[in-house]
Amino acid sequence: MTIDDAAAPLPTAELMRRAAELSPKQREVLDALDSFPEGALLSELSKELGIHVNTVRGHIDELAERGLVGWRVASRTTRGRPSHVYHARTPQHHAVMHEYVALVESLIESLAGFDLDAARDFGRAWARRNADRFGEPPEDFEELAAAVLRSLREMGFDPLVREADGDASVEVGLQACPFVAADGTPPAATICALHQGFIDATIGPHHLDFMPFDAPGQCGARLVNRSASRSD
Repeated sequence: MTIDDAAAPLPTAELMRRAAELSPKQREVLDALDSFPEGALLSELSKELGIHVNTVRGHIDELAERGLVGWRVASRTTRGRPSHVYHARTPQHHAVMHEYVALVESLIESLAGFDLDAARDFGRAWARRNADRFGEPPEDFEELAAAVLRSLREMGFDPLVREADGDASVEVGLQACPFVAADGTPPAATICALHQGFIDATIGPHHLDFMPFDAPGQCGARLVNRSASRSD
């Protein structure tokens, strides 16, 4: 059987999306199951959660229907109906983030070195691969600014508008960054350039400036309406 003939694995992003839609109780059960790296029996989950095993079974069945829980038959040591060992299919978000941040940093270091222009070019290529998500940039500058804020938020930068100058410019503070290490070590300048290139490719004729560490606990980003500048 070739790869073309086989069904691809479920996208991890889809598992994460489904997990985000869980009720608080379902989330609690899934988190408890995730604390068992080798999987758990219903009786073990019941003890961990402090609820009746039948209640646990109901939650596990719901999670399995959503594709968030898998199972295997437990090794049998006695006669009788075989038990199932259940495991969480969803990854730990922080672990996924850590691994892929390290991957991006390694790729940029290998491909761009210290060349900021090359890093921006890679960012633009990244955006082109996602062109179906963005489409054509909105002609209205305020709509465009809202789209940029949404992109920055989706990428994990937690943007907060600092100042908006009508249809001339918008300045935001980036209050988080996926590439700042746990000990506070900032990312290489090429990582900032990579993201600048990405945004540049989605904003048409306009311009985005990144201003690293320009305020306590923040980096700045300023979107400039070049059409307004030319008309002035």
